[in-house]
Amino acid sequence: MSGSKWIGDTSQAMPRDAAQSPGESQTLKIFIIGDIPTDADLIEQTLRQAGLLFVAKRAGTQDALIQALEQFNPDIVLSDCKLPDLDGLEAIMRTMDIPL
Repeated sequence: MSGSKWIGDTSQAMPRDAAQSPGESQTLKIFIIGDIPTDADLIEQTLRQAGLLFVAKRAGTQDALIQALEQFNPDIVLSDCKLPDLDGLEAIMRTMDIPL
């Protein structure tokens, strides 16, 4: 699916680990930038297995990235290094509102 335009939203937060105190239950907003949906699925699965409480949004192209950033203010950005129309550093700079 490389090069396809996709944007995904994982809107369900994962349950917090029983060992966490109530003050540690903040839901993180994670933005995943990458053009291969199965890679993003694997990242989310790994984060869930680690017990992380999060909501994730995904984008795979520059257009999808811009659209998503209008609606989502992430706490954490995870990015692929090579995208069809955008490199990973450029994508991260866009999420930080840094002019290119």
